[in-house]
Amino acid sequence: MKTMKFSIVVALATLVTFSGCVKHQKRTFTPTKIAKPIVLHNVSVTGSAEALKRLTVGGPHEKALSLSPDKKWLLIETYKVKSQNHIIQKMRLSNGLKMLLTPENSSSVDAVWNPNQKSFIFATNRMQHYSIVESMGANGGAGVRFITKSALGKADNPDISSDGKRVAFTVDGNIAIVNPNGMNLVMFGSGYRPKFSPNNKYILYTQKVGDYRHIYTMRTDGQEVIQLTSERAKEYAANWSPSGKKIAFVSNRVGNYKHIFIMDRDGSNVTQLTDGQFNITSLEWGNDGYIYFSADSGGNQDIWRLKPKGKN
Repeated sequence: MKTMKFSIVVALATLVTFSGCVKHQKRTFTPTKIAKPIVLHNVSVTGSAEALKRLTVGGPHEKALSLSPDKKWLLIETYKVKSQNHIIQKMRLSNGLKMLLTPENSSSVDAVWNPNQKSFIFATNRMQHYSIVESMGANGGAGVRFITKSALGKADNPDISSDGKRVAFTVDGNIAIVNPNGMNLVMFGSGYRPKFSPNNKYILYTQKVGDYRHIYTMRTDGQEVIQLTSERAKEYAANWSPSGKKIAFVSNRVGNYKHIFIMDRDGSNVTQLTDGQFNITSLEWGNDGYIYFSADSGGNQDIWRLKPKGKN
């Protein structure tokens, strides 16, 4: 295995402090129901969504992760009760066929397709501590190339820019960006689950403030930090629409359950998409316009999809 070398400036990384004016935007929320809700197997959507479909049924808990650039394969994360590990699979959307991509003797999480679809990036603890790695091919296997080293800290929640030139991830509760070859590591302030905007100019992420989690954006140089949500709620799993004009996220701001909401990229025009006595555990806004999500209706986390109405 080749020794990976990070560019080290000031200890292990160049520390960039979130700066710029942080805008606290208090939003008045009104649920939008413009048509009769769709109810399917106890999962329901509001009139602001359509095309609700269940993609997996029963079995292990499954989480939607990343839609392939050709829109044919969905990376999913599956929890194996016997080994108590998480594995990565890819599921063909046309027929539900699943292919195992990572071994079951370690945990692999948070996978995202490389834009060229020749590989995928994910976090794994196969070297005891979670590190960011790249698969050696689109069909997985045992071989990986390490992007971060375990000495850096617990690294997970990776995302890759649409040009394939930068990888954003979380390390010990902080946002970081690095080149895919492991060079030029830059660390920012606290935050989780960073997502590059489609034009690669901004990062969308979640940050905990007191007892609540809120959605933020910033430029990829750490400037222009903007707080988009400020409800007394837990809000997370934020994801850009394919155009970058909308943001989807999960929140418990209405009632006791966690549901999918969308808003404009500046935090305005919040609209609820799912409703009912179930929780959303993750979401992915695919390049086909569908939001893929996991819901725990019936006690099992299955994968579903829906499409928001209107232009997104």
